[in-house]
Amino acid sequence: MSLLRHPALHLLLALLMAAAVLVKPVLFKKTELPQGDAPRYIITGLNLADHGVISDEHRPDPTPTLVAGGPLIALEIAAIALLDQESGKTFRCAVSPRPPEQPPCPLNLTGMKIAHWLELSVFAAGGWILGWLVFRSLPMAWLGFGLIVICRELWTDSGQALTEPLAYTILGFFLPAWLNAWQRPADASSTPLWWGLSGLSLGLLILIKPSAMAILPLGILLLALSVILGKRPLRGAAWAAALFGLGCLVVLSPWLLRNLIVLGVPALSHPSYLATTLSHRIAYNAMSLQEWLVGWIYYLPDFGDNLAARLFAPAMYERLDWGDSSYYVYGRDQLYPAALKAAPEHTAAYLVRDYVLPDAFKHAAVTLLLAWRGFFVGRLWGLVALVLLAPGLRLVTPEQRRWLLLILLPGLLLLFAQAALSVSITRYNNALVAPLAMIAAAAIGGLCIRAYAAIRR
Repeated sequence: MSLLRHPALHLLLALLMAAAVLVKPVLFKKTELPQGDAPRYIITGLNLADHGVISDEHRPDPTPTLVAGGPLIALEIAAIALLDQESGKTFRCAVSPRPPEQPPCPLNLTGMKIAHWLELSVFAAGGWILGWLVFRSLPMAWLGFGLIVICRELWTDSGQALTEPLAYTILGFFLPAWLNAWQRPADASSTPLWWGLSGLSLGLLILIKPSAMAILPLGILLLALSVILGKRPLRGAAWAAALFGLGCLVVLSPWLLRNLIVLGVPALSHPSYLATTLSHRIAYNAMSLQEWLVGWIYYLPDFGDNLAARLFAPAMYERLDWGDSSYYVYGRDQLYPAALKAAPEHTAAYLVRDYVLPDAFKHAAVTLLLAWRGFFVGRLWGLVALVLLAPGLRLVTPEQRRWLLLILLPGLLLLFAQAALSVSITRYNNALVAPLAMIAAAAIGGLCIRAYAAIRR
């Protein structure tokens, strides 16, 4: 293989090209004051930087607590605040009460933007590796890479102190490691290494997004299925499952032990976080059949809300949005306080027992609709990816189809899990971006090859 065609050289070029393409949408993105979920992540990061403790308490002497977002986002924000004083000033101002007569907070988050730019560039380069592993073709790997870097989901929230850029970075390691582990023969000397690396990277992802824990049983289930279908020997699959789980446990153990020793609870995040998101989600179960049907139009990206407004009366779609009369606000302002009052110690269990299980069919139906909303990563990009999904899986070899499905399954599992447990927005589903880009690349490449063959006839 000549040097110019060596995958390592192309990987380096992909990293540099991703960095160049993402300069404008990330580094030059309009700076806004942290809002939404960002302030609570900032508080945990500043507590770590200033007091050396991971805590969500906003007071002069914080004590260790369970936190949303986990230790990695706290570590990242702490590092940014310490290395870039201007970002640190903006962080501190954003989470401090300010009387109206005081001047507005300074808006300088250059350090955070640089961190996010580097993280997203690494993810895109990992996407190139993924394309190479699936297709073993330089043009197809570049096509998949190109589709990743034009997906606006990457940079939509890059101006906020959120977990998504860091999660993208970990996905840039996990997905290639996961696929590499599946591609290697069970008896190959390097196979255990890749299963271990898959587990390690999954553990890091779980520390950022606890919902990613669902991927661990998925991997074990798929390994068991491969044994049943005669694709892997039982011994090899058992070793793979053990190393996958062990790698994950190695990463999670320090955080779980910290929480057990310091707080008496071996948990990944505060249980109230699940109760909060679940109450927001359960509120949508109150929608009518008409609203459910209209929702499939309303949640189409970019144009669905306007189309629904032209076709239906406001009463049929306005509660599907985020306004004061929406189901989201009902869950946040009414259902959650009521559930907290009814069962202050076991709020999430109460919500499941009294709201989900008695109407499981309705919950499942609404979960499908909210998964539809969450699927459209990159908005119209996600809609195009959905259109290309079937041809992309058809216009490939059986082996390539198997690889594409293996990298898609984790993202689909998280899509439906988050639609069942939360309000399901696209930024929660960043695990779909790279797999959908590869499937779209397969469709575009396959259609181009067929069109060229037809022209040559």
